[in-house]
Amino acid sequence: MFTYRLLIVAACLAGLNAAFIKRTWGTKCPTVTTKDDLEIEKYLGTWYEITKLPNIFQGSMYCVSADYTPRDEGGINVSNNGFNADGSPSGIEGYAVQSDPEHLGSLDLFFPGRPGGDYKVLDTNYDEFAIVYSCGNVGFFKLEFGWLLARTPTISDEVMAKAKAVFDRNGIDFSKFKPTPQENCNY
Repeated sequence: MFTYRLLIVAACLAGLNAAFIKRTWGTKCPTVTTKDDLEIEKYLGTWYEITKLPNIFQGSMYCVSADYTPRDEGGINVSNNGFNADGSPSGIEGYAVQSDPEHLGSLDLFFPGRPGGDYKVLDTNYDEFAIVYSCGNVGFFKLEFGWLLARTPTISDEVMAKAKAVFDRNGIDFSKFKPTPQENCNY
């Protein structure tokens, strides 16, 4: 059984690009603080991706947005949409649930055909920005994801500074984030 798990982990890691592996080799996930009084009703609606930690599943996507709506079974529906570098549309539908009543900013995220993940809202003021983070250690590797979302496709320098402060406070290197182009978009 151990050998089987090791082969699965090795296969997953082989699929990661070299820059991603180099960047995450030998580091541990930081201990982060979530927004434990997150009001999910106020969080619903459309958010635009302003910047993110580069990841293999989004590649060079642009005009990325996320729509969150109430889910009949509880939690929220998640609809992520954007365009690939070649201009073709890309999207995925899933859902998230608040599973820990003590930590409302920590959600479990589910997309079809993929293992469940975590979706940690580190901070939001509901009207301007949301800071989302996920991190897991697999052996000597850190699989880290982070996003700055906003209610509008662009943000002010002041909001960007607030967001950077949240990442810094949580020990997340904001210098590794890459802006998501949001020009000439047809949402």
